[in-house]
Amino acid sequence: QTARERSPISQVNADGRNWREIDPAADSEPAPLPFAEPTGQQLPAMSSQTPADFFHLMFTDDLLDMIIEETNRYAQARIETLEEEGQLGPRSRFNKWRPLTRSELWGFLAIILNMGIIHLPDIESYWKTSWVCQVP
Repeated sequence: QTARERSPISQVNADGRNWREIDPAADSEPAPLPFAEPTGQQLPAMSSQTPADFFHLMFTDDLLDMIIEETNRYAQARIETLEEEGQLGPRSRFNKWRPLTRSELWGFLAIILNMGIIHLPDIESYWKTSWVCQVP
């Protein structure tokens, strides 16, 4: 038996289908697929298409509401756990916790996105509140 006869090309595979040699002249092009829909990115019709409009396609109100709800739920559970374990000290930042709002979340997202555009010397610089250190 030659190496060609032992090769998987002339063997039957596990599904019981026969393999065959490819004829480059006859089998070089796959059969075209009949696409019935337009190809490319399909976006909803919008009156304006600003970068913010596209951002809002991903960060929907539902997503923001879920992030806010889960953040607040996590904080409350964490505070309760620390209280139960007697580990909530008088100067803990959790004592100052107040529920996250949508405007605070937008501000946080803006800072995170700006961190990718505006490079500052260290992470703390992005969170400074002094007017001298403000970034756009």
